[in-house]
Amino acid sequence: MSLELLGHVWLVIAAATIYYSCRATWRDWHYNKGTTTGDNMTKKERKAQLKTLKAVRGVEREAHFANGGDLVAWRGGTRTVTADRKKKKNKRACRGKWEQE
Repeated sequence: MSLELLGHVWLVIAAATIYYSCRATWRDWHYNKGTTTGDNMTKKERKAQLKTLKAVRGVEREAHFANGGDLVAWRGGTRTVTADRKKKKNKRACRGKWEQE
């Protein structure tokens, strides 16, 4: 009984492995050229898409501020923009005390 169950589990795992390896192979062979994921877009297409997204974002921003929204809410609330601690520490170390000779 246990060997039979083990055999079934092994078959399921083998089938799943084959399925996912075939999906990866199809992706690597570029059989999904019709989809636009960003990987298979030309530079011109990517620029056009970004331009459209920027335009949409600008309209959303105008609507936000027209409805009385403030900058903090537009940026996602307080504490969403944080300082880079490593950059700040390195900058402070770089601009150490200057000793005159």
